[in-house]
Order: sequence, then structure tokens, then C-alpha cells
Amino acid sequence: MNPADLETALHNRLAVLLMDKLEDPECTAGWAQVARGFLNDNKVSGLDVETDQVAELAAKYSELRLKHG
Repeated sequence: MNPADLETALHNRLAVLLMDKLEDPECTAGWAQVARGFLNDNKVSGLDVETDQVAELAAKYSELRLKHG
């Protein structure tokens, strides 16, 4: 596995983990903050959604922000 593939795989696994955490009814503000940082680090605004795990995480984070203000 080359470095680019490794980075992609890591990002996808982290996005899936964070989505699972955000879907948990007992999700804490800390996990939402980690998700926000992950999205910001990857320059994902949540406005232009693609069809991959990071984009799904952006959409889930937006839903969480609307739900919990």
C-alpha cells in the first residue's frame, strides 16, 4: 500500500468511526468537536456534499449542529 492509499484508508476509517459516534444518542460534545476538527482539517464545509465517508460525516455533523444548536 502506497502512502496515498494509506492516507485515504485512514481518513475513511476515521470518518466511519466519527459517524458511528455522532449517531450514538449518548454522543458527547467532545466527539462533536473532534468531528468538527476532522472536517476542518480536511477542508470540508458540509455545504458541497460528495458521496464518500468524509462527506457523510459532514452531513451528519450538520444535522447534529441543527439538532443541538
